[in-house]
Amino acid sequence: MIGIMQGRLSPPIDQKIQAFPNKFWKAEFFIAEALGFDCIEWTLDFEDIYLNPIICNPKVVLEIKNSTNVDIPSLTYDVAMQNPLVVDKLEVVSQTTLLALVLKKIREVGVNILVLPLIDGSSVEDRRCQDIYVEILQTIANRSLDYDLKIAIESDFNPEKLKNFISEIDSPFVGINYDTGNSASNGFQFEKEMSFLKSNIFNVHIKDRIFQGTTVPLGQGNSPLKTQFEFFKNNLPDVNLILQTARSAEGDDVGVAKKYLQFLKTGTLL
Repeated sequence: MIGIMQGRLSPPIDQKIQAFPNKFWKAEFFIAEALGFDCIEWTLDFEDIYLNPIICNPKVVLEIKNSTNVDIPSLTYDVAMQNPLVVDKLEVVSQTTLLALVLKKIREVGVNILVLPLIDGSSVEDRRCQDIYVEILQTIANRSLDYDLKIAIESDFNPEKLKNFISEIDSPFVGINYDTGNSASNGFQFEKEMSFLKSNIFNVHIKDRIFQGTTVPLGQGNSPLKTQFEFFKNNLPDVNLILQTARSAEGDDVGVAKKYLQFLKTGTLL
């Protein structure tokens, strides 16, 4: 399926590139349907998490999803960057407990993949922290995951280290969220990444970034987008492609989304 990150079809909130669009989340489903998107990837923040409809009112979420035929196959757990699961080389039990609750709730609306970002505020640099994350994810996999609900790790590890990290967790229900823009920013080589990671990729975020820089409009950064597009189409046809692109400088996020959707369908940037 081809989808878009929640919030990209609404006005930015507090100038953030990504946040839950509390006032417009329902409207986004109808806009996505009109544009031709198959799905929306939900985004979950720590702020007001218990007021987020996917947590407090899954019935309404299901109604909107079913009335528009726009699926919610995945959710990005931005909570993990705002309140990491591991701090000062110790598990934060309140946060792992919260994650378990969220997994239980999102199962009710048919979410299949929770994207767990271990980047930026939750980047794992210490070997001891890495070991703790392995233990946490093994426990969560055994208690909360199965073929209907998986976790996809988004990490700034180099491809070999990320492959080893996933192998240490050793669960068919814990894999990788591959981000085209983050890869370009880190200077990773796409062909090498795929040689290590292809078999573990559950979900893909499509965006463009400058090497060691920020997110930019598709085609203006260092992501080899056309090469990546062809690879995903030919080798990972069942993996969802989710637009997590730069916001429109002119405020026309819907127009930009329409343009990028055509890229994912045709491989050509207009």
